[in-house]
Amino acid sequence: MRQLGTLFMESALKAAIPAGGALAVNRDKFSSYLTETIKNHPLVTIVEEEITTIPLDQPVIVAKGPLTSGSLFKDLQTLVGEPCYYFFDGAAPIIAADSIDYSKDFFASHYGKGSGADYLNCPMTREEYAAFYEQLIIGERAIPHLDSEKEIYFDGCMPIEAMAKREKPCYLDHSNQ
Repeated sequence: MRQLGTLFMESALKAAIPAGGALAVNRDKFSSYLTETIKNHPLVTIVEEEITTIPLDQPVIVAKGPLTSGSLFKDLQTLVGEPCYYFFDGAAPIIAADSIDYSKDFFASHYGKGSGADYLNCPMTREEYAAFYEQLIIGERAIPHLDSEKEIYFDGCMPIEAMAKREKPCYLDHSNQ
């Protein structure tokens, strides 16, 4: 996408934040730049209203999130000939900054890439990790809003709580002792 000079990459590079060898973005800056650039393009018309069917008499770009109304969802299913589609997102859990103990946590890079202070590392004792793990399992989650939506994850972009539910780390499993 860099070689093609896409608006998506231009937006990402303008909103880039330190992340070692990865490309990470400030979500607000990224979406604001992308949105404003598209809104100000002379050949683009933005329609900000509920669309319940896809017009077939003109070119259309459907840019939607996971919360799709039932009628549009059904129209998309009919149009693409698929019984379902899925929303893949790898959102990280949000941790309140005032809950971090900066006296023992430290900034560092991953794999020796980046500035050396790209990630905040929070070492935990076994007990702290077990408590963190349990909160991942029982914490608040986004629930699919349509009966036809299923929680099917792409392994490369899986929410951390879904990974945690797959298998308990062996040193937290005391059932064999």
